[in-house]
Amino acid sequence: MDNLRRVWNTGNHIHIDPFHYYDSKREGWRDNDIYKLANGNVVAVYEDITEKKDIQIQQARLIKELKSVNQILRHDIFNDLNVILMSVDLFRNKRDDKYLDMIKRAVEKSISRINEMKIFEKTLDFEKKLKPFQLNKVFEKLHDQYDLKINIEGDATVMADEVIYSIFENLLENSIKHGKADTVDIKVKETEDEVEVIVSDNGTGIHDSIKKKIFDKGFSTSNGGMGLYIVKTAMDRYGSIQVENNNPHGALFILKFKKYLGNENGKI
Repeated sequence: MDNLRRVWNTGNHIHIDPFHYYDSKREGWRDNDIYKLANGNVVAVYEDITEKKDIQIQQARLIKELKSVNQILRHDIFNDLNVILMSVDLFRNKRDDKYLDMIKRAVEKSISRINEMKIFEKTLDFEKKLKPFQLNKVFEKLHDQYDLKINIEGDATVMADEVIYSIFENLLENSIKHGKADTVDIKVKETEDEVEVIVSDNGTGIHDSIKKKIFDKGFSTSNGGMGLYIVKTAMDRYGSIQVENNNPHGALFILKFKKYLGNENGKI
């Protein structure tokens, strides 16, 4: 009322900073302006900026996330550079090729971390619209990349972006490197508005003590990178992911995507 009275008395426009509102029916953010019209009436005009405000909040959270992941990346690369420096000195003194192998592994590890970071940056683009991807076309690109038997059952079209390729690549690499698997089964199931993808392997599985940690930022049981953290971050945009035991052994991931309902741009 004070603002209305002030505009009535002075005739000057007042802008009120965005504020959060809620009642029994709705909740959101409003941007308000108060004007005095030529006929002497005072009006309050508000704009619903809930979507814009939500994006700003997401961006602030994602910037914080990006800084945190950058810190992990710098730490890992710093360690790799120390290994390289140490190995160079040892090679000069001993001329043993094993130190060249250590250098090569450290370089490859750093390159892998940088590539992971590029992918992770894409997962943080919440303003980028999802589009339809046919899963079998995504899976086709995986067959020739790995020394692994991949069995695929079912097909569907889901809403995602280009990071979807990295999701399945990371899951397969996890099966090979950590699970020592030689076979992976991918099953696709559809409901009315959702697609469930079950990725299971015949490897050693994931111990119960670390199941709740494997998607955490910076978690690793060896020299692994941020692969599963990237998977979780991307799947939070697409739907969800969880990990379970496979019978009789191995790991099993359940991924849930929003189903393509035919009202988006052309599928990929």
